[in-house]
Order: sequence, then C-alpha cells, then structure tokens
Amino acid sequence: MDVEAVLVGEQTPTERISGSRQLQDPFDELYKGGLVMEPAFDIYLWADMVLYSTRYSQLARTYARNVAGQGWKIMSTIQLDKKTPESLKREVRREVELLKDFYGHPHMRVQSKLFVEESLPEILVKMWIDHDTIGNGYLEVQRDMKGSPNGLWHLPGITMRLRSDLQGFVQRSLGQNDYVYFKRYGDPRIMDCRSGEFVSGRKLKSLKLGDHASEVIHFADYNPTGTYYGYPKIFASECAVAGNRAAAQRNVAFFKNDAVPRMAVIISGGGYLNQASVDRLTEIFSASAKGSALSHRVVVLQAKAGQAVGKPPTITLEPLTVGSTDDASFTKYTDANNQELREAFGLSELHLGTEGSANRASAAILLRLVSQQEFGPSIQSLEHRINSTITRDLGAQHAVLELIRPKVTDPLDDAKILQRMMPGGALSPLDLRRWLEKTLGFDMPPYEGEAWASVPFSLLQTLIRTKAVQLGPQLVEDVNSSLQELTQFLEDAEDRADDLEG
Repeated sequence: MDVEAVLVGEQTPTERISGSRQLQDPFDELYKGGLVMEPAFDIYLWADMVLYSTRYSQLARTYARNVAGQGWKIMSTIQLDKKTPESLKREVRREVELLKDFYGHPHMRVQSKLFVEESLPEILVKMWIDHDTIGNGYLEVQRDMKGSPNGLWHLPGITMRLRSDLQGFVQRSLGQNDYVYFKRYGDPRIMDCRSGEFVSGRKLKSLKLGDHASEVIHFADYNPTGTYYGYPKIFASECAVAGNRAAAQRNVAFFKNDAVPRMAVIISGGGYLNQASVDRLTEIFSASAKGSALSHRVVVLQAKAGQAVGKPPTITLEPLTVGSTDDASFTKYTDANNQELREAFGLSELHLGTEGSANRASAAILLRLVSQQEFGPSIQSLEHRINSTITRDLGAQHAVLELIRPKVTDPLDDAKILQRMMPGGALSPLDLRRWLEKTLGFDMPPYEGEAWASVPFSLLQTLIRTKAVQLGPQLVEDVNSSLQELTQFLEDAEDRADDLEG
C-alpha cells in the first residue's frame, strides 16, 4: 500500500531573530588616514554581545560591582596618636576632607540634553564594564584654573580611539559628525579639543576655556598579543556566547515553525484524503484561523477509497507534539558554555546567585579564592591608578582613596573567633571597633589621642580597677558596660553559629 504524507501548517521562517548589529565604525575615515589606531577586533560587535547574552551581561556587571561598586572611603596613610604633631594632624584632616569633597561630590554629566548626577561607584562600575567587555575603559578628568582636578566622568569605551601619534585620544559617537580630542592624563600642554592641536602663544590666548581638552586615564586589559588596546576578558570564549545565542535562536525557531507537526492524519484501509479535506485542514491549522472566536469549529474529513476491495477506509487524528515541546534543546551545551564564561571571569555560581552544589564550608572557600585571585588584584590596580594620578594632583600626601572590598567572610564566624581571642588578651577596643566598621560597613568616630583604646581588654580592666588609667568615673562605667554588652553579643553570635551548623 502506498503511503503519502501531506504536511499541514508548515511555516517559512519569515521572522528571524536578529543577531549582533553590524554597525559601520565612525572612525573608518581616520583609520584610512592613519590618524588613529584601529583595534584588532570589532569593538561594536563585542559591545553588542553583552546585549545578546544574559549570562555574559550578568558576569560583567557582577565583576564590576564587586570591584568598584561596594563603596569607598578616605584613609589616612599615617597613624595619628599623642606623639603626632598638631600641625600634621590638621594637615591630615584637611586632606581627608578635600578627598571626601571631590570623590563624594556628584559629578554632573549631560546625557540626552539632561543633567545626570553620577556617584563615584557608578562612574567606576561603568568604566570597569567597558574594561571587561571591550578591553578598554576610559575616565575623563577636568582641571580648574589652578590645575587641580575638579571633575571626573566615564567616557563610553565604544566612542574612544587612540591617536596614532600617541598624543591622546579621539571620541566620536554614532550619528555625530564632530570629533572630540583628549590628551593623556598628566600632559601639561594645552590642546584644542576641536582639532587635537597643541597650542601656545597667540593661539593659546584666543582659545576659549571651554575648548581646552580634558585629560583621559586609559584602563586597558592586558593581552600578550595586544599593543595599545586591551582585549575583552572573554575573547577566547567567543564561541560560548555565539553558541548560546545560536541555541536560543534554534529553540525559538523550533517552537515558531513547529518542527514536529502538531497532528498526523492517519488513513487506513487503502484510502486517501480528497483535495477539499486537505485544503480544509490547511485552513484550520494556519495562523490566520486561530483564536477563541473559532474554538467551536467542526472539521469534516472525507476519504476516498482506493483500489483495494474490503472495509471502508478509516481516518484517525494522532497528536504528535504531546511532551515533545515541554523542554528546549542544547541544555547541556549551554550549561557547558556558561561554565566556560564563568571561568573566563574567574567567578563561581555563588556570585551569580544561582544554586550550586557547594556546602557552607566550600562556599566560603570559593568566595575567599575569588576575592584573593580576582577582585583583590583588580581593586588594588584601580586604587593605584586613581591615587597615583587624581589623588596625587589634588595635593593629598597623607590620605588616599580606598575602595571597599566585597565581604567574603561570615560575621558569625568572625564573632566566634573574636570571642575566643578576648580571654587571651589579644583584642583591644580599637581592634573590635575596626571589626565592627568592616562588618557594619561604615566608619565610627576615632579614638584620637586615647592610648587606652589600644590596650587589650583584659589588661585595660586591670588598669581601670587599679586606677592606673585615669578615665573618669563615668567613662569607666561606660567602658565596663560596653565590655559586658560586647561579650554578650559575641556569645550570642557564637550560639547562633552553632545552631546554624547544627
């Protein structure tokens, strides 16, 4: 018996999911003229990859927020005590307040004709996302008439290129015809931001203050094969992002086009459907014939008998998609790709908030390793670049910017350790205050000039009882009360930690 298959409801792929946008580089003319250096990869293509990969975008943002988005504080580089001269103390306080005013002042940026306030963490996080995704991050610094920095902004990495003469940078955005020139940070010469020309003499006198070029600090992610540009962090894992995108497109196309027909019409007994029945089925399963208004339709199928003589032909409608579209394809493949992307960033599943197989002990080890091997070096590098440039030029010699590190230890574990250290006399009020500042995330008033704050608790209690330390009756009472409260807190924390472990 001949069997003929008629596919009903087949759709052509008229709607494709667009991949990365192929954008014309606005610097093509400058490349051809040899005025700027052309990167070894398509910056716009790599920037677009973040838009088409959920995991890649999450990794880049998570990494940047752990490096630059946890907050900041200004720290003195010298320890102040009673022996410190008053003049030096005043100078340190002045520098601390100066840095707090600059780094804490909202930096205004004109964006889409609106003034947008950006905090220091926002600026640094955006820069670091550029640093990881396209290999290059840029900070713009503006100076006042005295030569001191008075403005800090993020420059989108896709809009920046390096000049071939290494004298600075050029910015141009899509859809804009004008170029904006910047000089390297620390270059004392005056540059015209419209032409990139260094001016002096009469030209300098006629140059408007608003046309003075700002300075740029360039952060490039080092690659052994690179020259002046950095490379994306996942450059070697490009196929992982492309593979995940292709798998997602394949699954969507599968569902849209019904790669497995929804229903088979089985005719037994030597018959076949007449053309009218085929046309009617086509109409019923077509997209234009769907909807709740057509839910009570009735289809009548008529089968013609073949040449065989016997029972009349029978028609059976057999669904084929039951259970076949409940899950997507390439699940293991995308899991492997996601793991490769995590390895490129050096992050674990815990940093993404996804469920992993790590228990409490191994999770703590993973967090500590990532902090030591990834976040720590990146934070130190960023701090060094900022303090050796902006902080230095602000005139600070005894104070620096310090980025707050991500928390990798459990406060309950720390409290348990501290509680065991207290009876041995290894802790002072100053030690506990520093721990509380780190745990709670804010600075507490310092014990300026108070030597007793550095004395271990056990010895301090003895000195107070023997009145070797003249603190005053009220202060003695306050210290004893604080000791009791702190001891009770640590004991409660230890009990809670034991309950959690149990």
